[in-house]
This record gives sequence, C-alpha cells and structure tokens, in this order.
Amino acid sequence: MIAPDRDAAIRGTAVQHGSFWAELDRGAREKLIGLGRWQEYRSGRVLYYQGETNRHVFFLQSGHVKMVNDAGTRSEKMLTIRYPGQVLGEREALQRGGTTTREVTAQALGDVTVLAVDAVKFADFLEAHPSPALALIKELGSRLHDAETRLTMIASEGANRRLAKALASLIDHNTAMKVGTSEIKFPLTQAELASWIGTSRETVERSLRGWRARGIVHTGYRSITVLRPADIMWIAGIPSPFQPSVHRRSA
Repeated sequence: MIAPDRDAAIRGTAVQHGSFWAELDRGAREKLIGLGRWQEYRSGRVLYYQGETNRHVFFLQSGHVKMVNDAGTRSEKMLTIRYPGQVLGEREALQRGGTTTREVTAQALGDVTVLAVDAVKFADFLEAHPSPALALIKELGSRLHDAETRLTMIASEGANRRLAKALASLIDHNTAMKVGTSEIKFPLTQAELASWIGTSRETVERSLRGWRARGIVHTGYRSITVLRPADIMWIAGIPSPFQPSVHRRSA
C-alpha cells in the first residue's frame, strides 16, 4: 500500500479542527507515526467487528468511518460517524489488564486511511506525554457533548433540521467552495441516516424527496449529492460560507 503524505500527516492539515490529531504538536505526531503503521480500507471494509478483541488504536487520517451497533443483525443501528483526526478503539488503551472486547463495529465510508498503533504502546505513550493525554480527554469530552447535543436535538428540533445538520457535517467544504456542489457518496442507507438522527426511515425519505424536488440534493443508490450546500446549511441553521441560492424557500 502507499502511505499518505507523511509531512501532511505531521502538519495535521487534513484533519478535523478540534480532533485528537489536530490537538497534537508536531513532535507528538512524529512519535505516534513511529509507533504505528499505515493501513488503507476500501469503502465498506470493516476495521474491526463488535465483540472481537483487536488490540489496536486507529487514528483516522482521511475519509469517514461509521460506528455500528449489533452488526449483522436485523436490529443493526448506526450510532455515529468518525471524522479525520479522530481516534477509534481507544478503550483498549485506557483499560489495563483483562480482556476488552469491541463494543461496536467500525466500517469505512468511502476509502479511508488510518494509522494503527498497538494499544499497549499507545497507553505507554500517553503516560509519558501529558499533552497528548489531555488531547484525548478533550476529544472524549467533545464526543460526550455531541451525544448530549444530539439527544437535545431529538427532543427539540424537527427531523428536517437534524437531517440537514447531518448532511452539512459531511460536506467537503473545499470542493463545495470550488465547484459549488459536494458529492456525498457514502454507503449509507436511509435507514442508517434515520438511526443516526433519531427518526424513522420514512421521515428521512420524505425530507430527501422534498429537497430533491427543489433541486437542493440529488439522490442515488446509497449516495447523496448536495447540489446547493448553502441551502442545506441554511436549513440546518448553520452559518454558511457558500453563495446562497436565489431559489431558497422554507425548509
């Protein structure tokens, strides 16, 4: 396999702001890269399965990963999505001794690149370097905040806005700024989108159908293309850097 641009990974230029990798300094990134190995996963491939005892921590460098509960059963639920710069499987590093099993399945959405580090080596790294340990605490706190915010949204916001916020979080802003659209071609079903935002598949289908009729999105098999990112962000209630549409109407 071809490793990602080492210098770009050390600079942390392609990861999400506020993520674990973004919070590290250059020296810490270099040390972690020296402890691990690069791995690539094609779209749909599983990084690890719920219930297994894989003892590696993964640092997502490019692409997105969906976290799924009860994988392989009819009650399968998509819980959340991890973004570039975030950590996967850190629980094994935080628990010393005993056998720790994976609580969820991690599956690639599109092609992804990760840095895989043995959990014991990562735990030793955290003990020797207080700053990365604080960065991990910050990311875990951010995840908890996001989960609490999602629960509040389910209770207080309409499904239209929640769906728009979910799509807005996946928009490739660099592409959208250059060409005016953002293709979100992830293997996500409407049922998975529904479980992610806490609503029914029928509600997601109805929202997408309405937006499609207004030219805001185009839908295909397991894919969504955002044609007017400014409108999606407006529906989501998020300030947008994109040119607003002259066709904008109520959500």
